[in-house]
Amino acid sequence: MDSENQLLLKSPLWFYISQNKRPFFVGLTLLVFNNFVDCLTPLVLKIAIDYLTVGIYDLAEIVRISAMFFGVIGTLALTRYGWRVIWGRFHTLSAEDLRNRIFNHYTVLGPKFFTQSSIGQMMSLITNDVQSFRNGIGPGLLTLVDGTSLLFILIPMMIFIDWSWTWKCLLFMPIVPFLINFIMKQIWKNFKAQQDRLSEMTGYTQELISGIRTIKTFAQEENKKNIFNQYSKRYEIATNKMNLIDAFFEPVMKLSVASGTLILFYFGGMEVITGVKTVGSFIAFQRYIQKIIWPMSALGFGFSQWQKGMAAFSRIKEQLENTPDFADDEGLDLNKVESLELKDVEFYYQQNGFGLEKISLKINQGDFVGIVGPVGAGKSTLVQILTRYLVPQKGDFLINGISYSKFKFSQIWKKIKLVPQEAFLFSETVKNNVIFGVSENVINQEYQDLKIDKIVEQVGIKDEIMSLPHQFESQLGEKGVNLSGGQKQRLTLARGIIADADVILLDDTLSAVDGETEELIQNELYLANPQQIRVVITHRIKTIIKASKIVVMNKGRIEAIGTHKELLMTSAIYREMAQIQGAEL
Repeated sequence: MDSENQLLLKSPLWFYISQNKRPFFVGLTLLVFNNFVDCLTPLVLKIAIDYLTVGIYDLAEIVRISAMFFGVIGTLALTRYGWRVIWGRFHTLSAEDLRNRIFNHYTVLGPKFFTQSSIGQMMSLITNDVQSFRNGIGPGLLTLVDGTSLLFILIPMMIFIDWSWTWKCLLFMPIVPFLINFIMKQIWKNFKAQQDRLSEMTGYTQELISGIRTIKTFAQEENKKNIFNQYSKRYEIATNKMNLIDAFFEPVMKLSVASGTLILFYFGGMEVITGVKTVGSFIAFQRYIQKIIWPMSALGFGFSQWQKGMAAFSRIKEQLENTPDFADDEGLDLNKVESLELKDVEFYYQQNGFGLEKISLKINQGDFVGIVGPVGAGKSTLVQILTRYLVPQKGDFLINGISYSKFKFSQIWKKIKLVPQEAFLFSETVKNNVIFGVSENVINQEYQDLKIDKIVEQVGIKDEIMSLPHQFESQLGEKGVNLSGGQKQRLTLARGIIADADVILLDDTLSAVDGETEELIQNELYLANPQQIRVVITHRIKTIIKASKIVVMNKGRIEAIGTHKELLMTSAIYREMAQIQGAEL
């Protein structure tokens, strides 16, 4: 982890102050100056009232007092507008940066993280928790500075009018710090629990929406509805606890300060009646008491928002502290993949222990390798090791005779492309989905429409694309919902091919199309790039009969390797699969 991220995790406020010094300090300076000007209005009012009570008419004095009053109000309006705009930039830029950092961190984390994390919880973190953090360092911190600076300005001005009124009216202020400390602890604990419940509910909601067809197929609407209501109820209980703490703060603050008004009426009223103090002094002081209610309430609101923000950041910190499975800072450049080799590779899943055992396999440039075997044989696990999505516990994976760990992993992924069985399409145009894996500058130079046409024709989907309302510019729904399963798989395959990788791994990629179409596509792929390493996992023997090498897997082991003819003679598993599918010679 670099020093910048370490500073962020250690002290997020100081980090973002250092990143956005100008809006932070200019905004706060304008805020404090605005408060000072605001505190002058009762003094101007005092001067005006005291002049009127004298009963002497002087137009020049009236104009002077009026100009003074409008000058204060005008300055107040300008500075208030200024600090709102400038300070808003500080917490907006900070939230944007944090949101980007979380997303960027997600992109470098390995498969292990995503198998253990809920999509809904990750979404909640990058939206709700970032917003809570923004509220903490934005409105929360702002009101703390606002309230504190007002107190430091108001109290001297109140003393200027009468120090005895001041200490009597603020008699109850010493209890405020103790209240703040107690409530801060409660807010931290309860808000973190509230956000946890929200993440759980968001995650479950995302799962329900994604699986709504399955839910309806099995008529599980009522069951899932009841479970969702339980999540919702837990969130409601956590929110009510949080609201109870929040609601407690402001009334206590106002009661402790408002009591000062009663004290002023008692002591100050007598001094005004006896002529010791002027009416203007009394009214100005009463205005100051009204103004001091806000800083007391502001401290409560500010500390509440600050604690919520820090509690949210503690959840964000937990995610940012997840380290990537590998680092890509150093390593050899990978210009071309000429061979892949697995040497005594072993891999075991933590949940059930099953994986791969003593796998040794070498694949050379131009090889067409088929991988077959019964369900659970370890075929997909093997392919995920070849793409570095899984790391073997024993053995080694060699590229061009060199351990994969010596290369930059980003370059491995550029040279080795996996097209999974589960087709995933983005809610973009057909064309954008096809060219997704190609950098923009390359697209403009090499991958023009003619090349895209050729590739979609190779995978047998061009006719379907041309029949769409806007052809290549047709917008796809979420996950390509407006396409059939076979169409989605072929479009995903086109995306994998257009990247011109040295190695392409097809994990039962064409399971949703018929066997004849799959065989035609396989032939087209070979003719288009005969030097490419092609590894195909399939349950259809006929589509890999022409493979230069077929690997038969069973229970995590390689049971046999050979051509189609050889395996019919040497492998009972392969022969049985071929007989069932009518793929014998």
